[in-house]
Amino acid sequence: MPGSRILVVSKEQIQKTKPDFIVIFPWNLKEEINEQLSYVREWGCKFVIAIPKLKIF
Repeated sequence: MPGSRILVVSKEQIQKTKPDFIVIFPWNLKEEINEQLSYVREWGCKFVIAIPKLKIF
């Protein structure tokens, strides 16, 4: 994201680095993103949203 220094990475980079958490900024698309990236659960990755309130799932 420009100016925030928050990295936006490709699916390939996610698979390579296997992060512990993925922050979802477009909270209204959380279900779609959760489905598209469901494979991250294999290594225990969790999703984080902050709107409307902080939630880790």
